[in-house]
Amino acid sequence: MLGPDSPWASFNVIEVMALTKYTEKRISADKYESGIALGVLSCFVTPDLAQDLAADNVNFMACSRPYTRKRADFLI
Repeated sequence: MLGPDSPWASFNVIEVMALTKYTEKRISADKYESGIALGVLSCFVTPDLAQDLAADNVNFMACSRPYTRKRADFLI
């Protein structure tokens, strides 16, 4: 993994996934904001978190927006 070790980031992602309100978990519709989120996730992902998010990343790679697909490729 490139960058500093950050196991603390895993808990924040799990905490958001456990929320019951969809509006709190919703990803922004802005292509640049979702691209930044994918880029940040690629810096903090751990092997366990990557395994849990693999199906979601496949969905991002099938997105109709080229910018989002390009950013999702960084998670591979």
